[in-house]
Amino acid sequence: MAASLLPWNAPGWRSEVAAWLSSQVQAAGGQLVGEAGEPRIRPWSVVIPVPTSMGLMYFKVSAPALRHEAAVTQTLAELFPDVVPHVYACQAPQGWLLMEAGNRLLREALADQPDLRRWDSCLRRYGALQVDLAGRANELIDLGVPDRRLAALPALLETMLEDPTLMPGDGEATLTAGERDWLRAFLPRMATMVRELAAFHVPDSLDHGDFHDGNIFVRDEGYLFFDWGDCGVTHPFISMRTVLVSLENTLGLLEDSAPARALAAAYLDTWRAQLGRPALEEALELSLRLSPIVAAHRWQLALQASSPEDSQRFSAAVPSLLRELIERNQSD
Repeated sequence: MAASLLPWNAPGWRSEVAAWLSSQVQAAGGQLVGEAGEPRIRPWSVVIPVPTSMGLMYFKVSAPALRHEAAVTQTLAELFPDVVPHVYACQAPQGWLLMEAGNRLLREALADQPDLRRWDSCLRRYGALQVDLAGRANELIDLGVPDRRLAALPALLETMLEDPTLMPGDGEATLTAGERDWLRAFLPRMATMVRELAAFHVPDSLDHGDFHDGNIFVRDEGYLFFDWGDCGVTHPFISMRTVLVSLENTLGLLEDSAPARALAAAYLDTWRAQLGRPALEEALELSLRLSPIVAAHRWQLALQASSPEDSQRFSAAVPSLLRELIERNQSD
């Protein structure tokens, strides 16, 4: 996508947003206080702090490919006000969102005190949210949420392997001929894994897509889950890949460590009505082996929404995740 097509690069966009923010804050019963803060610009979104008489709010807009975030966040805020920031205004066609700002990230709280009970609480509540949304896949997809249900995963991988930017090469941003051959040969086995995972009958639900400690606010004794732009409808257990990466990055806990396994078990507890513990653990293992495909598709969407320069900057993301897919399944 040319940078000029991103909404925040359009002439007059900032003035249009400023007028909308003023009207929406007034409609909520407040007033703007001073100038909006410095925009945080990412290739796929812009976030602007908005100081108001009601406290700090955040305005967010996503690139067209991720525009569903506004409608999804509004819906989730209505359904789960205890764990999703309050939405003051939403203009879904433009992907505009005005929402409550949190004070402290879980990552910051864990840096001060690495108390794993925080993650335990978050995972149990996140799992409960997914349970509540199970069976509403079509409603979520109607909001624009990407369809990454199990049956779609083989086709997603095939599409990635046809991407000309991933043609064989020697750099991190490409796949070698051997890696491409391995992935193509893996497709039949992958289809079998998809059927095996589906046979557990865990219903499709919402995957946050980027559920790490930098996307969770601490609020009093609870937590707020935000930044739903990478969300998708898929097998819910796939969410645990990002959680486990977060645990390693922030706390140094390897995926197969006892504390990480205990937290995974806490998450699985929310699904005990669907399956017994051994079956849940087997389903989680299969989900983790397939999860890099979902993560790669998230990146593919984000990069499609970006300028050529930004796409080049993050060009190693998709091939690195496809290499993770190989690593997770090579011993099979």
